[in-house]
Amino acid sequence: MKKTIFTLSLTFALFIFGQNIQAQSVESLLDNALSLSSQGNNNPAIASLLGQALPVLEQEAATPEAKKSGFGAKLLSQVGVLKNIIPLLATAGLLKSDALGKVLNSIKLLIAGNRLSSLLGGGKSGLAANAGALVSNLGILKGSMGALGSDQQANLGSLLNTATKAAGKLASGKKGLFGLGALFAKNKANSSIGSIVGMLGNAIQ
Repeated sequence: MKKTIFTLSLTFALFIFGQNIQAQSVESLLDNALSLSSQGNNNPAIASLLGQALPVLEQEAATPEAKKSGFGAKLLSQVGVLKNIIPLLATAGLLKSDALGKVLNSIKLLIAGNRLSSLLGGGKSGLAANAGALVSNLGILKGSMGALGSDQQANLGSLLNTATKAAGKLASGKKGLFGLGALFAKNKANSSIGSIVGMLGNAIQ
């Protein structure tokens, strides 16, 4: 009976939120699910958001870049965990918000790590040309560090500070004296992001 009520509630949530969800990025879907989870008693809406996110995550994991970097396999592994979690939302009390939060933040770390890896593939000039995407994905990492252990958070935080400063300079378009400022920023961004990508690849299984 409870599962029947949950199914009906989920269908209603999909109807209400459907068009709005379609326009959201996968990061927004996950963020909204995290927000609802922290408020409690929003399981049908959370399940709706996660259900919408699943195919998008699977598509991202299947890209050539994700397969090449290794992030695709890790992302699919976390998606598998998420698929097992969604049915638990049908019964109150079976799933704690911190457990869901760790999975969703791990997924966000992998998404951003995969995208940063793709940007690195374009070389230093690719980083400069995509400074906006660089800044955005560094922001995703900063907001998702809770999925990591304390030592890993400290290491990632240090790398993010360096990368964010360099990315900000690239985004500003300022080249500095004889273009040395831009060159220095590219080198810093390339080095620090390479370290971030490597760290994430080792930290999340």
